[in-house]
Amino acid sequence: MTGLEEKPLVSIITVCFNSEKHIKDAIASILNQTYPHIEHIIVDGQSTDNTLGIIKEFEPEYKGRMKLISEKDEGIYDAFNKGIKLSRGVLIGILNSDDWYSRKAIEVVVNNFEEDIDIYHGKMYHVRKIGDIYYKKNDFINDLSLITEVMSINHPTCFVHRRWYDKKMYDHKFKISADYKFILDSYLSGAKFKYIDYYFTYMRIGGASSGSLKGALEGYYIKKELLGKNKTVTLIKRILTIAYYKFRKSIAVLVLPKKHIEYYETKNWITINKEEMDNNIF
Repeated sequence: MTGLEEKPLVSIITVCFNSEKHIKDAIASILNQTYPHIEHIIVDGQSTDNTLGIIKEFEPEYKGRMKLISEKDEGIYDAFNKGIKLSRGVLIGILNSDDWYSRKAIEVVVNNFEEDIDIYHGKMYHVRKIGDIYYKKNDFINDLSLITEVMSINHPTCFVHRRWYDKKMYDHKFKISADYKFILDSYLSGAKFKYIDYYFTYMRIGGASSGSLKGALEGYYIKKELLGKNKTVTLIKRILTIAYYKFRKSIAVLVLPKKHIEYYETKNWITINKEEMDNNIF
């Protein structure tokens, strides 16, 4: 780890709003990390449910390594920026409130540190729960060479060197795809990326940008702004694809029995056994 102190501080930013259903899983995955030198910065958007109560319940376990702010923001990316400005770590990761890290995630990224790398990224699982069973699937592209076309690396696995966040932050005028703009802009500006062949993150499906028409539109405007490309035909194809899959799913829900829906929803997915769940979040 040339150029990095032996036991560097790593900052993790979690943004939340009315996240009482899953926030404890994100918290547990930080508290259970095998690497101890972590600060967890939680930026709450003034939740009205029990999110703050859950966070404060866990606060003593951090032993001073957690910071919490709760105030209005201008969206998730504005909250990201607030957390980054509060952080002190050499490396900074962003963990969504309904996701969780594998237990060795931060240890692995620290062990792969190189002084000239700006952004680290790796593999992650999509996660879904049907009934009492969790399923996982890895169906991401993970190919930086395609970044000018699509979001082709896994932002929830990214750890960014502080010096790069000193240069660039998240453009919160984009409410769904500012992470894509950040990565694309970083790539075009000469940031050095390092891929690590490791599953860092478990990401629950159903986020705002997943199969979203607004996300497709924002992607179009981001590429137009950064690349000067007016890819109207590509945008139309993307919108038609999203609309087709949404229509197909709506029809399936209406005409197929529930057990058939569950079969197709879990086809090609892997069951997560209790040991894996316990080792990674509980």
